[in-house]
Amino acid sequence: MSDIQIEISDPEEGGAEAGQTPYGNLWVPLVVVPAAIVIVIVVVFALFGSLTGEEKSLSENLSMVMAGGKNERDQALFGLMRQVSENQRATNDGEELPWPMTADFPQRVREAADQVDAEDHEVRLALGVLLAGLDPSGVDMLVEMLALGDAQDPGGALRFKAIHNLGLVGDGRATESVAAFLKAPDEGLRIVAAGALANLSGDGAREALREALGDPSLDVRGTAAMALTLLDPPDPTAAPILTDLTQVAVYEAVRRESPAKYTRSRDVSSFRIQALGALARLGREADWAHIETLRGDSDANVVDAVLRLLNQRSADETQGSGGGPK
Repeated sequence: MSDIQIEISDPEEGGAEAGQTPYGNLWVPLVVVPAAIVIVIVVVFALFGSLTGEEKSLSENLSMVMAGGKNERDQALFGLMRQVSENQRATNDGEELPWPMTADFPQRVREAADQVDAEDHEVRLALGVLLAGLDPSGVDMLVEMLALGDAQDPGGALRFKAIHNLGLVGDGRATESVAAFLKAPDEGLRIVAAGALANLSGDGAREALREALGDPSLDVRGTAAMALTLLDPPDPTAAPILTDLTQVAVYEAVRRESPAKYTRSRDVSSFRIQALGALARLGREADWAHIETLRGDSDANVVDAVLRLLNQRSADETQGSGGGPK
């Protein structure tokens, strides 16, 4: 499993830009994070808000999901997500589970999901995300969420969260279903699909991402290009888009057409730096030559990123030639 995560900018900043889609400021770059946590609970917490209450066990929370009223159910779902996430972190760190899990717990979650009303899509999403980290049937549940229509999922928020988590789980069974969203009319769904495909196996992911390089949205093109550099092997067809993304002019051109986009200089700086890192992953001489041209850029953060990339390359070459410490 990859440690790729999709980062969504804070919608509370730059309100005009956030208002462009139901998901907030939706450039969705791929960010490598240090821990490969399967369950990304933040995308499900948004369904229920920040909840507090008496601590219950995994089994008690699961029982409450099925038997409690709406508030109790939401509280229990919140608790389950947090507990399973904490268990996953403990497993990654080789520590004892803070929330002991019986051997039949995944089966009990599956049974709970079978009992949930078919129209209760928010709860089914939450249980699917929960189960995806425990059992392959959770992936099937999340893929089923992708069949929701606009009437069942106004604005696409549930499908967005399902695609996000399918990408993080990285099960190739979801590749075709996720790739289909690169043709969705909703820009946000195209962006998150491109990001998720970086971690989904199969030739279909590479072909779909290459096609997405021609998307009219810079956000979609950029996410697809960065995703292509995270495949094995990295795909050099991404290079022209990534080269564009290192230049301020490309963002200024989009902002002239859509004044609410790319209004924050720190965002543009961050996107340019991510594009530089993606070019470095391609490892081609032409891409390194372009990176070198930005040594004198007016953005100090970009210059710092360029120097770090060049220093790392030099260190790698020294090690590779046997010139490292004896």
